[in-house]
Amino acid sequence: MRTLILSILIFFVSVFAFSQEQKSLECVDRTYSVVVHIVKDRFGFTNYNLSDLNQSIARLNQEWKPICVQFNICDIRYIENYNFDDWDEFKLKTETLALFAEPRHINVFLVAFSSPNDNGGFATQSGISFSSKDLIVLTKTATTIEWVHQFGHFFGLFNTYEPGEKVDGSNCSSAGDFVCDTPADPNGIYSNSPCQFLGTNKDANNQYYKPLLENFMSNYGVCRSSFTHQQYERMINTLKIIPSAKF
Repeated sequence: MRTLILSILIFFVSVFAFSQEQKSLECVDRTYSVVVHIVKDRFGFTNYNLSDLNQSIARLNQEWKPICVQFNICDIRYIENYNFDDWDEFKLKTETLALFAEPRHINVFLVAFSSPNDNGGFATQSGISFSSKDLIVLTKTATTIEWVHQFGHFFGLFNTYEPGEKVDGSNCSSAGDFVCDTPADPNGIYSNSPCQFLGTNKDANNQYYKPLLENFMSNYGVCRSSFTHQQYERMINTLKIIPSAKF
């Protein structure tokens, strides 16, 4: 009986602690204006359905709601120069920003091809904290999950599969994605029906990896569905680097 009572107490204490942790996220109360630039192909077609855009923005608002951040489309613009439809960071980033980017807005460019292409496109790392050189590039076929992934980079998050983190978490603050509640991730083999890690990878200590397949900053396809508490905290801290840089 004593063991049962103790187990029940531990359960309720754990639930309370978890609840308190979730409530501790700061509400930054910000709304960001997004300008979407859609590049046309050589025949003048956008090859993009605007209903996909609305779904992606709705998903962003859903996932950033825990820290009271909202995104509103304030303008949709079309780029006639089809050379930007095959977008390359090193060749076109500076020109793209100079010609098309709207100051004090989040600028999203929709293109046919992106290089680099990490989960549907490219985003300036921690771009939300810069006063310039910030943009997000997404392919026109990018899913809503890939939109969330790129916006995660823009708000300061790294991929969970950045190298060097140990399974035991002993170096979680100095390696990998620098977030300690996302397990070390080797970006290994997985199944998405059901979502299950199938890799047999081991870290430097010969320990098997147990990545968080459901994390948006991973590379596990449709399994991705959430951010962690500390990832939200990192995004909040990124916003505070230069609070009024652009917005």
